[in-house]
Amino acid sequence: MDVQTIIGIAILIIIYSMIASERVHRTIAAMFGAALTIVVLAAMGKPVENVLEYIDMNTIILLVSMMIIVTIAEKSGLFNVLSWRIAKLSKGSLFALLALLVVLTGVLSAFVDNVTTVLIVGPITLEIVRRAHVDPRPFVLSEIFASNIGGTATLIGDPPNIIIGSQLKLGFNTFLVNTAPISFLILLIVPLIMFMLYIRDIRGKKISKRVIEGIPHKPEDIVLYKESIAVLILVITLFMTEPIHHIPSPMVALIGASILLLVSRVSITEVITSVDWTTI
Repeated sequence: MDVQTIIGIAILIIIYSMIASERVHRTIAAMFGAALTIVVLAAMGKPVENVLEYIDMNTIILLVSMMIIVTIAEKSGLFNVLSWRIAKLSKGSLFALLALLVVLTGVLSAFVDNVTTVLIVGPITLEIVRRAHVDPRPFVLSEIFASNIGGTATLIGDPPNIIIGSQLKLGFNTFLVNTAPISFLILLIVPLIMFMLYIRDIRGKKISKRVIEGIPHKPEDIVLYKESIAVLILVITLFMTEPIHHIPSPMVALIGASILLLVSRVSITEVITSVDWTTI
């Protein structure tokens, strides 16, 4: 093992230790690691002019574009409507509600990053269980697991997926065929495990119709709601037909975000502020 490799491993250990300690924000730790690496390379007489070439712009474009689409869709009330429909579909059964929320979280995570998915579904779930006076733990834990499992199903579900797909030149469908089936099977196990762990809190219990109808279930902006659905359908369709049109996934997401920003006329400043720049 040469000196350069040893130094690289040492820097990684330092950075991961900083992140694990939670004394330093992970974004700052990562930036410090990058800066330290450049300083060390320069001190060793290595060229640093091409360091920026290691930044994967495909990953950044895809993440930012999808975050923009999700932010605008959330403002339309789309996810409130989805959650209400899920609650209504459960017909008051806590286990059915748990299973359906797991599926919803998993499917959303396949197209949206995990943190955003939990931030969308979590508050709505907590509101439902608060109104129903039931233990929120099985629901919240299930959604955390589902967001991680669902995120592995597609090329755009998680930043690591995007990086792997970009480096190995994997298309959306190739990634989907190889990862989605096992992700879906594991996803089905989650509500069963939670049911066994919290059987006393879930079995036989019902949520009243009054509680379900009390969930916000109307679009906040009907025009924006329809525009968001149309763009999401367009983007997902283009993702899945990449072998036909040969437009890379990052460019598809960028097209979708641009169209939605143009037609929705939502404040660009407000949307950009909502992007999770620490993740980027």
